[in-house]
Amino acid sequence: MLKSYTAEIITKEQAIVIEALPPEVVYYQELKAMSHFAALQDNLKLAMQPELRTDYENYITQELIKSNRPGLVPSHLLELPNITITNLYWYLKNAS
Repeated sequence: MLKSYTAEIITKEQAIVIEALPPEVVYYQELKAMSHFAALQDNLKLAMQPELRTDYENYITQELIKSNRPGLVPSHLLELPNITITNLYWYLKNAS
């Protein structure tokens, strides 16, 4: 269970309790809603070991060449964020 942080704001009429989550938890929840679970794990891996990104890019490039998908250009992979790379990796991995 995630630990939440609370703050109380006292007004004349009532006390309002606001529950807020740490920013990293909010970011994770946003990514979780639009990502493959394994891609989330790999995204964390790439955050810790950025040199592994080349392996993902190489796999994606090979799969794009094999599948002849004209909408995806391998040269644009360098511009994509890690979460997009890992999601694309797992999409192609599950499609093959």
